[in-house]
Amino acid sequence: MPRASRSSAATRFTFFGNWTELFRSSLVVVLGVGLLSGCGRGSGDSEPRPVRVLEVAFVSPPMDWLRGVVRFQGEASVTAPFSGRLEELNAVVGRQVAAGAVLGRFDDYLARLEVRRCRDELERALSRNLSPEETAERRLALERAEERWEAGIVRAPRAGRIDAVLVERGAEVKVGDEICRMTSPDLAALEVLLPIGFSGELPPPEVSFPELPGETFAGSLPEPPIPTLAGHRLLRVFLSGPVDRLQPGMLGMARFPGVFFSSGVLVNDKAVLPGDSGEDGFVWLVRDGRAVRRPVRMGQLLSRGVEVIQGLEPGDLVIFAGREGLREGMPVKPVGEVLRLTGSAQTGSLSPPG
Repeated sequence: MPRASRSSAATRFTFFGNWTELFRSSLVVVLGVGLLSGCGRGSGDSEPRPVRVLEVAFVSPPMDWLRGVVRFQGEASVTAPFSGRLEELNAVVGRQVAAGAVLGRFDDYLARLEVRRCRDELERALSRNLSPEETAERRLALERAEERWEAGIVRAPRAGRIDAVLVERGAEVKVGDEICRMTSPDLAALEVLLPIGFSGELPPPEVSFPELPGETFAGSLPEPPIPTLAGHRLLRVFLSGPVDRLQPGMLGMARFPGVFFSSGVLVNDKAVLPGDSGEDGFVWLVRDGRAVRRPVRMGQLLSRGVEVIQGLEPGDLVIFAGREGLREGMPVKPVGEVLRLTGSAQTGSLSPPG
């Protein structure tokens, strides 16, 4: 082989050899950088993230009684049978009346004239010995006139007490207008709202009233609680004893022996995040040094925070700052002062972790 050819081949071999070494070196560098960056990420996750937390507390302490108001299940509204002028009004607030007692009377001048005329017609038919058909016709006319006259008399639908009078004597009223309201005191009940989520058995309670110090009433629970649109359940505690001293709307307390009711727990509204479909929201908890996602069901928005009626327990530590990028199970470390919502006061601050 000529010398020039051998020199050219050697040059090409050296050139390709240098590129091969360069490629190998670059590959080593790239792999090393990747491993180092991977190790960096792994070491970052192992370091606990600093977070600020608040401690969950009851909205109010557990109690063995519930507040309620007196309602009379025998309540009745007395309305005008037709339109006209109320000539007579005998309904007086606080008065006890018998069933069928006359509470008022409409201007019945024309009705009374019609009744008198029909009576005279019937008496003449009887005195003249008219046919049975004619006599029956006049008797039917008198009955109808008396019905029209009776319709102008306002009577008590049942025995009870007059609680409110809504019109005055001489007033012009329309058919269906309320004239007065009355109740039957022997059907008194204290209506209370059970806390949302309560599902235990309830014993017969004992009921007391601040306006009647020293007096108690035995309560019974013949009806199951009634669900309401707000999520509560309405419980009627029927009362026995001298209930004639009770008034509609009077405040009372039903004490259930051995049963304690608790409201929801209180957290700051900044701690609750929007939830997925079907969730009211969720919070991040600190459990054993790690972040835990917890769905919650919210109640009322209060001046001190938001009520959580399901998902949290008193003493839980809820993360309210430092949540960006949190994942389930990520190591976390509470820093700074723990925010506590207790009673009507709030301690701590909502500043982010330093």
